Amino acid sequence: MDSVLDTTFRNGVKGIINYWPTVFIIIFFIIGCSVGIDIHSKCKIAQDSKLYNNLRETLNYGLAAGIASLVTISILNVTKGANAKMIGLLFALIAVITSGMSVGMFYKCKDENYGSRKKALETFAWLSLIIPILSGIFLAIRK
Repeated sequence: MDSVLDTTFRNGVKGIINYWPTVFIIIFFIIGCSVGIDIHSKCKIAQDSKLYNNLRETLNYGLAAGIASLVTISILNVTKGANAKMIGLLFALIAVITSGMSVGMFYKCKDENYGSRKKALETFAWLSLIIPILSGIFLAIRK
């Protein structure tokens, strides 16, 4: 017979294993949206394009949704009312789309003068694409 401590610990570990990859996905989703917004604000080519202005609006909404979702999933994790795995998989898909927008906008505007931030912007744009993919794969193959 399992003790209460063993059962509680085992259930707690299950929740944490699904919760932290989801938190990483949402954090990198927020970073990807922020990088895309920053790139757009400094790029004349993107500011003159209706397509890129619409993409920036999408990134603005994504930023707000990411922050709200991070707070919501944290509250639900405390109350044990969330299926973090499903939320994480959903955000992994959304993060790949928005990060792809940021990476695409970076390469469209790579001739702009970002100064010393150019390499950092490119790195964070790619990280915000790769980390959600890897975390999503982890959540998808995990039982």
